[in-house]
Amino acid sequence: MKYKTILIIFCLVIFSLFFLYFPKSHLKLKGEDTPEVQNLQKLADQDDVQALLELAKRYKDSLEYAFGLFSYDTDPYYEKILELYERAARQGNAEAQHEVAMIYYNGLGVERDYRKGIEWDEKAAKQNYLIAKLVLASVYSENNAGPDNPITDPQKAFYWYQQASLQGSSSADFSVGMSYYNGNGITVDYQKALAYLNKSADAGNIQALTALGNFYENCNTGFCDNNKAKYFYEKAANNEESIAQYNLGRFYEHGLTGEQNYTKAMYWYQKAEERGNGLGALAVAQLYQEGKGVPQDYLEAKKHYEIATIYGEPNGYYQIGLLYKNGLGVGKDIVKANHNFQKALEYYEAFSKYKDDTDAQYMLGILYMNGDGVEKNMVTAKKWFKKAANNGHIQAKNILFSLS
Repeated sequence: MKYKTILIIFCLVIFSLFFLYFPKSHLKLKGEDTPEVQNLQKLADQDDVQALLELAKRYKDSLEYAFGLFSYDTDPYYEKILELYERAARQGNAEAQHEVAMIYYNGLGVERDYRKGIEWDEKAAKQNYLIAKLVLASVYSENNAGPDNPITDPQKAFYWYQQASLQGSSSADFSVGMSYYNGNGITVDYQKALAYLNKSADAGNIQALTALGNFYENCNTGFCDNNKAKYFYEKAANNEESIAQYNLGRFYEHGLTGEQNYTKAMYWYQKAEERGNGLGALAVAQLYQEGKGVPQDYLEAKKHYEIATIYGEPNGYYQIGLLYKNGLGVGKDIVKANHNFQKALEYYEAFSKYKDDTDAQYMLGILYMNGDGVEKNMVTAKKWFKKAANNGHIQAKNILFSLS
């Protein structure tokens, strides 16, 4: 038995050493023995740009081929890919310049370096390489802010989106429109926002259709028109856009254009839920809980609240907690109620640390006001209601007014 154990350990050590050494000693290239690949390597040795690009792509494709199901050190492969792309990039090839940038953005075989990535992408962008412009805009965008990407500049993001828009990109049109809508890197201008969003929507951008629905539903823009909002939501919803599907469900549930129809509301909420939309799942659960358009069914409501939590909606935990607290279809169980309330509390606190999320602030106020999963504390509750109210949350304002 002892010798068998020693033999197993010895085999494992040899196996590990072999695969640690193998990728460094020889980078296995798919089809490396074929005349085609051998000819590519000869041309690449002569710094032929197209050969360098093709060989780099083949090394990319060879990663999975060489390693199979095992987890190996990929750095030597990426170092080789970077070397090939850099040689082509130095000769002014825009595609290669962008590929080098992506390697530095993602830290593949090298230390992640956004500044080097930007330097290479700007070279490609100056040659009107559209993808480089879009990526530069994304890198500078506030959406990508974080410790790994300290370089955020809304004005530069807007500039590159605008450059990509001039080159005919509908996704860039959408981003320019949203920049004008939200004032990201540019002064708010709803007329220009509308023009760019319409241009993007006309080119088939589904996100732009949903944004136009929001645009017309949000009366703060001065373009308040629920009929137009519904029209755009419906177009996006029929193209499987889950946010639009959820919003269309809201319009039918609340009769925002005069037609209140719970059956249609449920249909669109379910479509949104099927596409992984947590708000859609919450809305389906709510209709089951209230018996609107369907027979009242608390167990079915609980099932969809649970789906909502899987899709990242902490309000699902809160609603499940209420079911247990009030014994609605699940039996009264304060332990389970508090467990779910505490889960909701954790998520909402995390949301509020991350950004000024008004719904999270409002829900924290509710939890502390009711003492759900946490010791009742009206001072803390008012603090959260005030934060939410200051950020424009109507229900929080109403509660603060009633508590004053």
